[in-house]
Parts: sequence; C-alpha cells; structure tokens
Amino acid sequence: MDKMLKINLIQIFKVNKLKSIVMKKGEQIPLQLNTGRKL
Repeated sequence: MDKMLKINLIQIFKVNKLKSIVMKKGEQIPLQLNTGRKL
C-alpha cells in the first residue's frame, strides 16, 4: 500500500515538474501537443 502511494507521489511530482518547465518556456509548445501525450 505504502509502496503504491510512494510511486504515485513520485509520478505526480515528475508531472508537476514537467508542467512547470513547460510553463517557464511560455507558449512555445502548443497545448494540443501536451494534451495529446499522456505522461
């Protein structure tokens, strides 16, 4: 149970980190590209 929770937290952290990187770059990357790809 704890193991699964830890994996989920790590994945959420990675996704949030990726999102913040994308946000910093601004609107260079189209939104369609982001929504089309599942992380």
